[in-house]
Amino acid sequence: MCTWLRVLSRCFGIKMYDIFRHVEISLVLLSFQILEDWRYIAMVIDRLQLYIFLAVTIGGTVGILINAPHIFQYVDQAQIIDALKDSQNGELNY
Repeated sequence: MCTWLRVLSRCFGIKMYDIFRHVEISLVLLSFQILEDWRYIAMVIDRLQLYIFLAVTIGGTVGILINAPHIFQYVDQAQIIDALKDSQNGELNY
C-alpha cells in the first residue's frame, strides 16, 4: 500500500476503504462521462452520414432524370414493335 495513503489515513482518521471507494467512484464517473461523449460523437457522425447519403441519392436521381429527357416523352410502343417485326421478317429465314 502507498505510504502517502497511510499518512493521510492516520492524519485525518480516514479509512483506506473510504479512500479507495472515493477513487473508484471517481473513475467510474469519469469513464461514464467519456462513454457519453463518445456516444454523442457517434450520433453526430451518424447524422452527418445520413445527410450526405440523402444528398447523394437525391442528387443522383434528379441528375439521371434530367439527363434522360426521353423518359418524359410519349413513346408509341406499338409502332416500334411493328417496325421491328417488318425489319426482321425479311431477314429471318425459318
